[in-house]
Amino acid sequence: MTPKLRGQLRQCVFVIVRGYLSGLYRACWGAYLDCQAAAARALGMRVLVGNVCCCSTSARNAASLFAQIASHTAQHDRVIILAHSHGTLAALELLRNPLYASVSERIESFIPMNGVFGGTPMADLCTNSGLVSSVLEATWGQLLAVLGGGEAGVLRDMTAAARRAYHAAHGDRIAGVLRRVAVVALVSHYRWPQSAAEAMGLAMLPQRMVMDALGWEPNDGCVPLACQILPGADYVVCEGLHHVHTVDQRLGGGLDLGRLTHALLVLASEARTALEAAEAGEAVEAAGAQGKGQE
Repeated sequence: MTPKLRGQLRQCVFVIVRGYLSGLYRACWGAYLDCQAAAARALGMRVLVGNVCCCSTSARNAASLFAQIASHTAQHDRVIILAHSHGTLAALELLRNPLYASVSERIESFIPMNGVFGGTPMADLCTNSGLVSSVLEATWGQLLAVLGGGEAGVLRDMTAAARRAYHAAHGDRIAGVLRRVAVVALVSHYRWPQSAAEAMGLAMLPQRMVMDALGWEPNDGCVPLACQILPGADYVVCEGLHHVHTVDQRLGGGLDLGRLTHALLVLASEARTALEAAEAGEAVEAAGAQGKGQE
């Protein structure tokens, strides 16, 4: 990372948006995206952890995120958002919804990690019309909503059908987001443990086995790789990382999450530079066309 980029990042507010069940995860294990926050602070960035409910829908969380950023940042502050899992949906809703333009117009970069843009079959299993799914949603879904302070409907927010409908309804605005905001996503797929050092991953295998059996391979143990990608956005694929490896350094996965965060910030900066160059080129073309029209 160049000194120039470090200087630019010090002028930015780094907003972290946590994902589904993150509150319960922190209560049990004490960390969730903490390494990313520390990495940003080490660069001199101001860090704001999004005050979102880990068991609420993306629409509700986007509204909360908007209010928090609006009240804790100034109009001249530039914002970079890093979001994980279900938190990526709240961040996308914040960016595309015109009601939140006063904040979203100040967001220059969006870094989604292990997103759920295309939904996840695990949510489908818990919410379809089958008897087992009905029982799961009525028990597990309600329990998580109560414990997390959110809504049982959050599971339906992550179904493939819900995400298809969202993109169909808002595709044009999402395309507009990609033209003005530098988006670089981290997506991953989880391999079977290769050694005793990866034994902790054994606890994560049941979901992976279910997803493989349903034909959703490759996946990160929770979300198919293809569903982690925001159509039209740049992305980086990391092999061997589970869905939760990117939120807690102690789980392993072979990556230094601090260095990974710095690398993603560099990629986002490069994407931002490319966007600005494209905008400048379009402005020159438009000026040239206008000049010819006046001749």
